[in-house]
Amino acid sequence: LRQRLGDACNEIGKILLNEGRLVLSSNSPNTEGIGISSGSFGMSHVSAIMLASAQFWFMEGLKQFTAGQDLRNIALLRCNLCQCCKIRANANVILPGFNKGDSKECNSEVFLQEAVDHLVLAHETMGQRDSDPMTWDMVSEELAATLLVLGVRRRQSSKIGTTSAEPVMLQALRLTPGAEKAIVEPMERSCKIYESLGTAHAAHQAAAAHYQLALYFSRVWT
Repeated sequence: LRQRLGDACNEIGKILLNEGRLVLSSNSPNTEGIGISSGSFGMSHVSAIMLASAQFWFMEGLKQFTAGQDLRNIALLRCNLCQCCKIRANANVILPGFNKGDSKECNSEVFLQEAVDHLVLAHETMGQRDSDPMTWDMVSEELAATLLVLGVRRRQSSKIGTTSAEPVMLQALRLTPGAEKAIVEPMERSCKIYESLGTAHAAHQAAAAHYQLALYFSRVWT
């Protein structure tokens, strides 16, 4: 019964997530003043409601699979929750708990970190690759991709190497060791995960991750 209930919750969540994607893809680029916080009803409002609903159903399914100790489905639901977070990071979607006046870069990084956390928890739930190699590798690839995006987003928000008139070296000197680690560590983790997968696609992605690291260091030190 728990299995069926968890499956039903997951399917409802996936339908809402897919519909939310369709709404966003049809949304006009200009979303200023449209959303929950402004009180006007627009496409971003609709997508926010769908996304919040999808997350609710995924969490309900997660409860059922956790109670039934269904490790594979717990990991898959974490991947679906990760997708919700990534949509929130990449789109102008206003959800409860975040104000329209908040920094878009800050919110984006928060959502991406939440996506990473879901995937890390998926790995922790499975324990080891031998428990389900295919699911483990799928989670690993998604985790590597999300870490890379997080690192790049943090690099971009640091303003290093932008068109600012200030010399790049002075921009770099403002980075604290903690801020630099927050940029570099996700990219390095992404490289290691891709390299561990051992596939041609993963090797290509690992090269892309190394390129992003090189791009960051070249802007800091040259």
